[in-house]
Amino acid sequence: MRDLSTPTDRRIVAACRGRLARLPFAGHPALRFDPWLEGYRNYLFGARAGPSISVSTLFHELGHASQFGPESFRTRATDEGYHFRMRKVVFNDVPYDEPRTNRATVRELEAFACQLHLMRAAGIKVSDREFTTYSGKLMHYMADSYFVPGKTDAAKARWCTDRISREYGRRSQAEVLDRLEAWLDATQRRWKRKRLALADIGGYSVAPCIN
Repeated sequence: MRDLSTPTDRRIVAACRGRLARLPFAGHPALRFDPWLEGYRNYLFGARAGPSISVSTLFHELGHASQFGPESFRTRATDEGYHFRMRKVVFNDVPYDEPRTNRATVRELEAFACQLHLMRAAGIKVSDREFTTYSGKLMHYMADSYFVPGKTDAAKARWCTDRISREYGRRSQAEVLDRLEAWLDATQRRWKRKRLALADIGGYSVAPCIN
């Protein structure tokens, strides 16, 4: 874990803490993050995507936890990160993704919908249209994008954008928050079974005194 010796590092952690502090379960021991981490690893939520670090990326990882929900915690949460299922084929001893449906993309779109609810709960101001349009275009890079409805990239992006809006509309903010909190509860129970302390997990919490 960084010692936050530079003003930039301190600002990054403060920005993440400031938004997470707006969530109703901000003091939950399992709500731990590492801005320099990509994805979700060792039960820490990361805020990095490639070379960029952003609060939006952090909330996307939280969105995955809410989308999976506590009922999937046992099979989806590992020390190495989220377990994303994708059909594989092995060629010359090398495994490659070989999807047959667009389920991976749909799962990602559901996570974006949860992310938007969580960002709203944290007081992050963002245009629904800008968020869904930008997120929909990102799905072009998914391994199963071939199976997304639409004959052109633009048509596929529109389908993804509309699907995020529908998924957002069929969920309430309270439901999304409840599912994320239940995921954190399940995380804490696993820590207890494995006899892990917060010092073993690392990362940062909303309350500076806990680190």
